[in-house]
Amino acid sequence: MKPAPLLLALFLACPVAFAEGINPFPPDGEGTKFHIAFEKTETDYSPEELNRIFQVDGDEIHVYRDWDKPSAPFAAIVTADDYENFVIELEYKWGERRFAPRADHKRDAGLLFFVREPERVWPPAVECQIQETDTGDLWSIYSLTSVHTDGAGNFDPNGELTVVGKDGDFNGVNRADANAVEQPGWNRVRVEVRNGAGKFYLNDKLVNEFETAAERDGTPVTSGRIALQAEGAELTYRNVRIQQLD
Repeated sequence: MKPAPLLLALFLACPVAFAEGINPFPPDGEGTKFHIAFEKTETDYSPEELNRIFQVDGDEIHVYRDWDKPSAPFAAIVTADDYENFVIELEYKWGERRFAPRADHKRDAGLLFFVREPERVWPPAVECQIQETDTGDLWSIYSLTSVHTDGAGNFDPNGELTVVGKDGDFNGVNRADANAVEQPGWNRVRVEVRNGAGKFYLNDKLVNEFETAAERDGTPVTSGRIALQAEGAELTYRNVRIQQLD
């Protein structure tokens, strides 16, 4: 799909609404295919149980909706296709229930992109965190990203450019809280990626940004699959749309 020139011009300036785009996680048998990933060592649950962690119902993806156990495994719903230059937008709403081992923690999930092998619940990827009070945090997962920070782990567009991910498997940068506006009920997340750089928006406010992404050996990363996480909290994703940018 070829984007309008206006979209290209505004990409680096502000979020732009788009009416077009496809659902990368449609009901089975429609359009782009997807699958469910979970830890290969998971043996406490039957295949039938694992495959209903995510229930795709039209434009909604229900997470743990019918789960009836006190504990729940982590999982991810993963696109079959790789994406390079794109805009992805979704809405999410927390449910009431939380499950061990995170029953006493903040409700947590995430939007992963640049997903690469090996496939697992936390594969090599870049994450836009979806978590109570922290949506828009950036995580480098077995990856490197370059982010302007204030020196204390917070995104600051005027701060020093910092390489995130060189100190461990999971390294993060907190969102710019001054711009973060979460609200009860539905919240909207938007990630814009072009030429290996990206911006995170929460309810149309810029909250995080990175300039480059790379493998841990420094090889640039500009594409990969996309995944939504289930991390022990009931929630619903809806109206997931992705538009590819040429």
